[in-house]
Amino acid sequence: MEESQEMAPSEVKHDPSPDSAQDKEGQNSGSHQVTDIKKKPEFANHKILILDDDKLQLQLLQEMLRRIVGDTWQVFACNHVMDALTTLHNEQPALMLMDIEMPEMNGMDMIAHINHTQMTVVAMTAHDTSILGQLLKAGFDDCLFKPFSMEKLSDILGIESQSKPQLDSLLAFAEGDEEAAKEILDTVKQELAAHLENLKEAIEEESLSTDRIGKAAHKLLPIATMMQMGCLEELKALSPEYIGEIEEAEIREKLKVVITTLSAAVSDLYAS
Repeated sequence: MEESQEMAPSEVKHDPSPDSAQDKEGQNSGSHQVTDIKKKPEFANHKILILDDDKLQLQLLQEMLRRIVGDTWQVFACNHVMDALTTLHNEQPALMLMDIEMPEMNGMDMIAHINHTQMTVVAMTAHDTSILGQLLKAGFDDCLFKPFSMEKLSDILGIESQSKPQLDSLLAFAEGDEEAAKEILDTVKQELAAHLENLKEAIEEESLSTDRIGKAAHKLLPIATMMQMGCLEELKALSPEYIGEIEEAEIREKLKVVITTLSAAVSDLYAS
């Protein structure tokens, strides 16, 4: 963005009062650790703005939000800074989720240019957690470290998550043996992570390979069923027996659901 670009009046960040600045500095001083949100957040409205220059990440985040909030929140998705600024001015959302690595303007510069006194702004990044202190000092209220689970996203929204993977059926094979249980979990993590990468690559292809997707869905369905994942219908539809009956656009939509669900499950497993 050119420096000469003028911001709309409601987008320009106002200097906080000395008291609020001191309070924020006090909150951000010292060591910063990633902790779960203890107090349920309060929002002025149910509008969310998400900004990410990666279109696939943006679509996956939209799907995650749809699964968490349904139609109880309005979600505005932008992958360009100027579109986000326009949405901020017109909609005045209560919550903004912002990727901090963008070609037009990085997150640190972006938050310095907007008025977020009445809005919660959460950074999204693939950096390690050591950057949290820098983000809080810059004005962000929290951070989601990629890849993040639906549970973490639910925490930001103050909504109880229902997304934790069900492992009882899998761990039953260990028969109480802790070493065997650990081995099962490690195997599941590796297999799901491999399937996730495979499907992410598949959806990026200009011409979808129904053979590749069908085989992946066929392999995923048994473990997804045992873990009671929320994408069983999509996996069945994408299996070799049925994938030939649906159009490419629908295949892509079902793939997004599977990838979102799988990504959340993998994140939860690695966090456990």
